[in-house]
Amino acid sequence: MNLMRSRIVLCVALFSSFLSVACGSKSGAARQPRCGCADQENASAPAGGVDVHMHATLPGEGDMSFTPERALVAARSVGLQRAVAVGNGYYPNTTEDKCRVENDFLLDAARKDPARIAAAIAVPANADWALQELRRMHGAGARIVKLHALASKLDLRTADGASRFDALLSEAEALDMTALVHGNFPGPEHAGEGAALVALLNRHPKLRVIVAHLLGPDAALLPQLTSRRVFADVSGVIHLAVPVQRQLVAALRAFGVERVLFGSDWPAFHPAETIHALREMGLSESELRVILTNGNRALGDLFQPAKP
Repeated sequence: MNLMRSRIVLCVALFSSFLSVACGSKSGAARQPRCGCADQENASAPAGGVDVHMHATLPGEGDMSFTPERALVAARSVGLQRAVAVGNGYYPNTTEDKCRVENDFLLDAARKDPARIAAAIAVPANADWALQELRRMHGAGARIVKLHALASKLDLRTADGASRFDALLSEAEALDMTALVHGNFPGPEHAGEGAALVALLNRHPKLRVIVAHLLGPDAALLPQLTSRRVFADVSGVIHLAVPVQRQLVAALRAFGVERVLFGSDWPAFHPAETIHALREMGLSESELRVILTNGNRALGDLFQPAKP
């Protein structure tokens, strides 16, 4: 199994764990992934919009190639016009050289189509060289960084883990970057990490943050993120059981639908699957439209205007 396939399996496993722990669901209780492509009404977005969570990798890694350009094609297939291509350099075994190559690749793709692709470079939060790479990429033009404490084997409940993560948040804030932060901590062994993340983010009111996966089993904590510069994306909702989806709607409304962004976590899930799941969660059509178009308002400055 190649690297990207392993990462997709990890993503699915994390959400499956979330289901069994947070939902108390038994095997088969969760909604099965559905593309929704056969039902065009349920698989399309209003004109415009951004998918803020689409993973991309270097071409030629094994037998699959998930490039920023392919991510954009997937986004456009449902009516979205822009994509944030997210790097995968946050894993603890990522070498500095490999991280640099991946980040340079992403940024180069964004330079080629700046009106439609934005690059979210990534660094392993546990690496001693993470700050250096963050500064290097900012100097090269990067404006978004993906931080994934769980994948980086960083425990935010510990003093060392919190300190390392806080240093990266502080640097991103000082550089006026946007942080796309993994926000799903499934399983009893990670209890309290969601709350620890919320506490860290609240220390950086000037930092624009996208909390991925709606804080997973800690979604009820979303309203505690008080800064209006903190948003949350809906990536992964397709794997939630129906009762949990309905609970999530209440949390989203308490947080503010205007602060919720559309994200699919492609290629693990197609944007059409996520739109279909959102429509079945109990959101009104007006709320869904807001979520599908919020990205342009919240992140529009990260894309360059199209040339006439």
